[in-house]
Amino acid sequence: MDFAGQRLSELMYQITILLFAVLSFAVGYATSSFRTMMLLYAAGVVVAFVIAVPDWPYFNLHPQHWLAVDASHPNWDVKVG
Repeated sequence: MDFAGQRLSELMYQITILLFAVLSFAVGYATSSFRTMMLLYAAGVVVAFVIAVPDWPYFNLHPQHWLAVDASHPNWDVKVG
């Protein structure tokens, strides 16, 4: 997952949790059921987990290009510690 993918994952997670929190509160209030509210919110957490946690391909659209290893580096064989 690249850096832009991490930002997108976090944004998707936060939006999903917020939407399910508002929806679950409204449904729980309308039905006067704390259990329904908590079950709907738990479903939102599961949906957010499935959306944001796995390394989906759309999180890797901006790969980081690293520098090549320089084999002639003067301190290449130095052991620290």
